[in-house]
Amino acid sequence: MRIIPWKDSRALGARWGEEVAAALGLEPDTALIYDYGEHYYQGSASFIARTKRNEFVIYAWSYGSCSGCDSWEGQEETIAPKVQASAKRVTRRTLIEYLRGIAATEGEYGRPGAADAKLIIVKLQGGRAS
Repeated sequence: MRIIPWKDSRALGARWGEEVAAALGLEPDTALIYDYGEHYYQGSASFIARTKRNEFVIYAWSYGSCSGCDSWEGQEETIAPKVQASAKRVTRRTLIEYLRGIAATEGEYGRPGAADAKLIIVKLQGGRAS
């Protein structure tokens, strides 16, 4: 599990990645501790970012290739408020609890799986297993 900058993330390369970054104030060097994204005409992306204020942002979205399968298509001016309203901003402690819930189950499409969640928890705890 490595930390990568937003500018190198898979999520940024997914459709609407730049709009999500702008809405959340993610800078090119914002650290991601989890990154998932697809670069197809349909797909999804998700990430967990650590901000410079040492808070964590959890966000996920899906997209399609037309207005019939992509709710953001043709509504670009409303993307930022939707992203801002639905992003989760959490403390380290809350993030660990969230990930423990995932670690106890199998991951759903577009979010960390149980194994990923366990690795992220260890990283957040400074290498200590819980």
